[in-house]
Amino acid sequence: MMYAPEIQLPFEMVPDAGFETRRNVFRLTHALQTTVAEAAIALDLFERAVIYRDATMPSEWWQDEPEVAAMLARVVLPNDRPHSYFSIAPQMHARTFVLALRMIGVFLQTLAVEIGALRPDLDRISQAYDASFPTLKEVRDSIAHMEDRLRGLAGMGKKKKVIIPQPVPTLAPEGGATFSNFIQGRSLVWTLADGSVGSCEVSEDILRTAVSHVAKAVSVLI
Repeated sequence: MMYAPEIQLPFEMVPDAGFETRRNVFRLTHALQTTVAEAAIALDLFERAVIYRDATMPSEWWQDEPEVAAMLARVVLPNDRPHSYFSIAPQMHARTFVLALRMIGVFLQTLAVEIGALRPDLDRISQAYDASFPTLKEVRDSIAHMEDRLRGLAGMGKKKKVIIPQPVPTLAPEGGATFSNFIQGRSLVWTLADGSVGSCEVSEDILRTAVSHVAKAVSVLI
């Protein structure tokens, strides 16, 4: 069953702030609410896409998995599309999930800047969110600059530099390999700007962690 978190926003937030600040808080919190929903939808689509991808592969392992077989019995798997459509769907939804997680962090940071003087706890909540996902920003940056990562580059404008890929245990122990849009288990894996490899897990546990930070932030806005 899909995990569908719902962020309940107070009717009145930061009543001790001025009109413009209250307006900005209203907009930011509603964006938070929407982005949490986007992450939940992306997670659900990711999980479905993984099942569909594996079900359209030559091996029929899923026939020995009653729960998976039951789910597949309720859907129609289109057979008029290239298999590549199914194989790339998990990456697509994983990217959406990661981008939504990052935007949640950005909204929390912006709230802390907007009303940090009135609600100092917001800064601590924002920092705790970032600490929960230590490579999230860097993975998001690699997604946003895919054209550079695919060429082994990092940096902005004329300051671009060549990335020297670092060794990665189990994946590339000798180094020299770059990863883009790579799904390992439930994680989206990318080579980062410094040549190391970062990943973000696409899972209900990760989303629940993000939602817990959002709920704390909302609770201090009253």
